[in-house]
Amino acid sequence: MAGSRFRAILFDLDGTLVDTLADLTSAVNFVLGRSGRPVRSQEEIRGFIGDGARRLLKESLGRPSGEAVEEAYSMFAPYYLAHCADRSALYPGVQDVLDRLRPAARLGVVTNKPEAPARLILTRLGVLDRFDVVIAGDTLPVKKPDPGPVREALQRLGVAAWDALMVGDSPGDVRAARAAGASSCGVLYGYRPEKELRDEKPSCVINEFREILAVTGV
Repeated sequence: MAGSRFRAILFDLDGTLVDTLADLTSAVNFVLGRSGRPVRSQEEIRGFIGDGARRLLKESLGRPSGEAVEEAYSMFAPYYLAHCADRSALYPGVQDVLDRLRPAARLGVVTNKPEAPARLILTRLGVLDRFDVVIAGDTLPVKKPDPGPVREALQRLGVAAWDALMVGDSPGDVRAARAAGASSCGVLYGYRPEKELRDEKPSCVINEFREILAVTGV
């Protein structure tokens, strides 16, 4: 087993490890239906994913008041927790690649999704035990693109930022990694437009998950 160029590799969840779009769309449309609003297509929802559930709901609802967003979240959270793994699936190669990376580096998840559904999805898909740490959207008072979640993950892993790689599909992943002092890898198969991701100038980009092996030298 080859060693890794990085002692720690951190992964975003939605659009990076797991395709959660169908279940997120169902949950958002449940809220929209209960609110008497038109439902959204998966392509519309795709563009709202990445900055946490409240931002997802705010954009889906047409940017209403904060009070309306909180009311929507109170409907969304229990529904999504009950259905978050109905149709969500690992991207091709994820389980095999994680198994190859794990002996060579510490692995973690840094996501803006709340911890309960994040852990449930990883458990249902059989990969939670591959990760040494999970930092979620409600672990700290801040979320990505703030560097706090990346720093917290690395502190728990006991790895310096210069020896770590953050892998994700959104500009927020790249910004968080850069501000924390870590390298970043943008995935082009996720939910955000390629140009939006490339404009943030990640350390590298990949077209499919298996390419992370070449990036890390494993």
